[in-house]
Amino acid sequence: MTKTSSIIPWGRYQALSQKRGQIYLPYVLLGFPTMEASLEVCRTLIEGGADGLELGLPFRDPVADGPVIEAAANEALDNGFTVAKALELIPQIRALNPDIPLTLMCYYNMVNARGIEAFMEDFAKAGIDGILVPDLPPERAEEIHPVAQENGLETIFIVAPNSDEARFQLIAKYAGGFVYVVTRLGITGAEERYS
Repeated sequence: MTKTSSIIPWGRYQALSQKRGQIYLPYVLLGFPTMEASLEVCRTLIEGGADGLELGLPFRDPVADGPVIEAAANEALDNGFTVAKALELIPQIRALNPDIPLTLMCYYNMVNARGIEAFMEDFAKAGIDGILVPDLPPERAEEIHPVAQENGLETIFIVAPNSDEARFQLIAKYAGGFVYVVTRLGITGAEERYS
């Protein structure tokens, strides 16, 4: 099923970046601590000028996320948040602003458990514009990229500090919307450095 709406203003990122030199794309963990609270966080961020939102699905073993997001994800899951509830919540977030880009960040086994076709179709219908699956390397992008495109979803990939030119080229082949650039190796979150 092809997404019929034209709510993917990815060019907006480029225009804002050229104008301001930066964009504001905050991360929100859906369902933390409750559905209602995460909806209000999204409302506040949109009203505060966010250029887009990265919406995370809570997951018990987030290999790319640090202890703060992992603890929040566990709390959301303990409070009963599910993929089905995310599919109820995302249209409410979309209704806050029909033009703001919404990127979903989730782990591959969540996609695989629902079925790639069903997952992409369901989240596209809910109002998602792009998908980032941090534990799916670009070498395996063909597992989701064609189905994502069929549903009007951009695929987002991560470039790390140790990515070489060949990997850049592979990522560029599949990346849409934007490329997620990380500035240091390791998980997200605060880091203590000792000298």
